[in-house]
Amino acid sequence: MKEKGQSLIEIVIALGLFVIIAGGIMTLALGALISERQGGEITQATLYSQEGSEATQSIRDQAWNKLAYYDDGATHGLDNSSGIWDIAGFDNSWKKFTRTVEVNEVTRDASGNIGAGVNDIETKEIVVNTDWSFALGRSNQVAQTFYLTNWNRGLWTQTTEAEFNTGTTNNTQVTNDSGGEVKLAAGGGGGDTYGNSFLVESTGGINAMNNANKWTSIRFTAQNTKTVEALRVYLDREQGNSPTYRYGLQADSGGDPSGTWLGGTNNGYGDLKATSDEWQTVSLNETVDLTQGTTYHLIIQHQSGQINNGKYIDIRQSSPRNQRIPYNNTTDSNSNVIWTDNSGSSWVAQDTQPIYVLEYNDATFEGNPYYQNTEINIYSTFYQGEIFTLSGGNKTVSSVGFYVKQKTNAEPQADIIVTLHDVTNDVQLASKILATPADVTPAFAWHEVNFDSPIALTDGDQYRIYIHSSGTAIGQAYQIFTLDNTNDASDNGINYLATNSTYSFSNNSGTNWTDNNNQDVAFRFPPSAGGYQLSGTYESSDFGPQANYNLLKWTQTLPGPAYDFKVQIKTAPDSGGSPGAWSPTWCGPEGEDGDETDYFTDPNGEIINPDHIGDNWIKYKLTLTGDGANTPVLEDITVNYKPL
Repeated sequence: MKEKGQSLIEIVIALGLFVIIAGGIMTLALGALISERQGGEITQATLYSQEGSEATQSIRDQAWNKLAYYDDGATHGLDNSSGIWDIAGFDNSWKKFTRTVEVNEVTRDASGNIGAGVNDIETKEIVVNTDWSFALGRSNQVAQTFYLTNWNRGLWTQTTEAEFNTGTTNNTQVTNDSGGEVKLAAGGGGGDTYGNSFLVESTGGINAMNNANKWTSIRFTAQNTKTVEALRVYLDREQGNSPTYRYGLQADSGGDPSGTWLGGTNNGYGDLKATSDEWQTVSLNETVDLTQGTTYHLIIQHQSGQINNGKYIDIRQSSPRNQRIPYNNTTDSNSNVIWTDNSGSSWVAQDTQPIYVLEYNDATFEGNPYYQNTEINIYSTFYQGEIFTLSGGNKTVSSVGFYVKQKTNAEPQADIIVTLHDVTNDVQLASKILATPADVTPAFAWHEVNFDSPIALTDGDQYRIYIHSSGTAIGQAYQIFTLDNTNDASDNGINYLATNSTYSFSNNSGTNWTDNNNQDVAFRFPPSAGGYQLSGTYESSDFGPQANYNLLKWTQTLPGPAYDFKVQIKTAPDSGGSPGAWSPTWCGPEGEDGDETDYFTDPNGEIINPDHIGDNWIKYKLTLTGDGANTPVLEDITVNYKPL
C-alpha cells in the first residue's frame, strides 16, 4: 500500500513537470514566432521607408525646387504613377504600413555647422516615417532621418558691368563702382519725379476721316496682361450723319499697325455709327488678350455708309506728347497717334498724346482719360493745388514745381507762394515763393523752388500742395490748368493715382477746401540735385539652357528703411532657340498662379516655384525704390538651375 501511494505521487509530480516544461517550450516557440513576425514586419517597414528615402533623392535629382518647395514641416506622400517620383498627398499606404515624408529647413551657424543659425536654402532635412500596428495597442515605427543637398546644379550669375549691360534700364543705371552693380539712376534735378508731370496744354482733332482711305491709329504699350472686351475713344467731331466706322486692336509691326485684327478668330473689333461728339464706347466682337509691355494699335477706319466732307468723324488727341501713363506717370515711349491717308500703305506719326480707354473683362481699365484741360485763376483768396496720399514708401523731397503762366500780358501784382501742408497731422511743412511776377510769362512753364531743408513725407499720410497769391487781382492772375476726365468711376480709377490724388481748391484762403476726383493739376517733386530717382526697374537679358530653374539669390545694399528691392522672373517653354512664349506675367515665388504684386524679397535665397519646371529660358526684373537721397544697390544675382 505504501509503494502504491508513492507511485501515485510520483505520477502527479511527473505530470506537473511535463506541463511546466511543455508550457515553457510552447512559450518559447510562440515567442520565437512572434519575434520572427515582428522582425519580418520591421524588415518590410524598413524597406518601405528605404524606398521613400530613395524616392526623395530621385526628386532632388530631378530638380531641387521640386523637393525644397515642400519644406513646410508638414507630412507628405510620394507618387510615381507617371513613371517618376513626385511629392503628392499626405501619406502612402501599403499593406498595413503608412509612410510619410517631411522636408524641413536646415540652419547653420557661422562656421557652417548644422544647428541654430541662418537658413541654408540648399540643404534639407528629410524624415521618412513608416508606422503600423503590430497588435491591438502595440504601435510600431521605423524612422529614417538624413540630409539632402543641392549638389548637382549650374549657376547663372551676373555681377560684372559687362553682364549687367546686356539688360534694359528704366530709371536705373549700371555702374562699375565695385566691379559692376545696378542702382537707381542719378536724379540731378531732372528725369522722372514724384508727382503728376502729365500735361494737356491743348486738344484737337487728329485729322478729318472724310474718305475711306484715311485711318487713325492710337499706339500704346499695354500696362497689364489682361483681356479687352471694349474700347473707348473721344470724338472731337461727329460731322453730319456720319457713317459707320470700325474700331479694333492690331499688333505692332515696326511701329506701324500689323494690318490684321487681333482675337482668336481675328474679330477683335466692333463697328459703331456715332451720333454725337465726346466719348464713344465700342464693344468688340470677340475679346483680345493683351500682354504687359507689348505695343499695340487701336485702329479706327471707315466701314460702311456715305463718307465725305459733310459726313465723317475726327478723333481727339492732346498736346504735348507726354509719353507717360497718367495713372502712375511711368514712361510709355511708344505712345503716339499715327495717321494714314492711303489705307495703311504708309503711316505718319503725329507726335501727340492719344486719348483712349481699354475696358477689361475683369471690370478694370487702362489708358488716358484726360480729354480736356481747364485753365483756372490764382489770385486773392483763390488757392489751387492737389491733395494726395503718399504711397510706395516714405519719401524725402527737397523742392517742388508747378506748371504756371500769366493770365494776360500784364504781370501779376504779387509773388506766387507754394505751401505744403500735412493734412493727416494738420501741420504746415513749408511755404516758399514759387515765382515772382517777373519770372512768369504768358506761356505755361515749370517753375520750381527748393525748400529750406529736405522734408520727410510718410507713406500713407495725406498732404496738400497748393499755390496762392493773395496780393494779386483777377485781371492779372496767375493760371494753372486742370486735367479733366468724366466724373465716372472707370476714368477716376486711371487718372493720376486714382482717388488717392485729386485737384483741390479753396475760394476762401484755405479755410475750406473742395476736392474733385475727376480732375488733377500738374505738380512735381524733382529728385534732389546729386540724388537719385525715386524708383526704377531693370530687366535682364535672357538665359536659355534647357534646365530646371531651382532658386534665386542676390546680394543687395539698402541704405535704410525707406529703400526697397524686389525681384520677379519670367520663363519660357520654347526650346527652339528663342524665348517666344514667355509666361503670362512677371511673378515671384507663387509662380504663374500669382499676380503682378508677387515678388522675391529675400536675398539669401528663395525657391522658384516648380510650375516653371521644364521651361528653357529665364529672365529677371528688379524693382528698386528709394527716397531720392540715396539708392539701393544690386551687387550680384544668381539663378541656380539643374542642367538637363
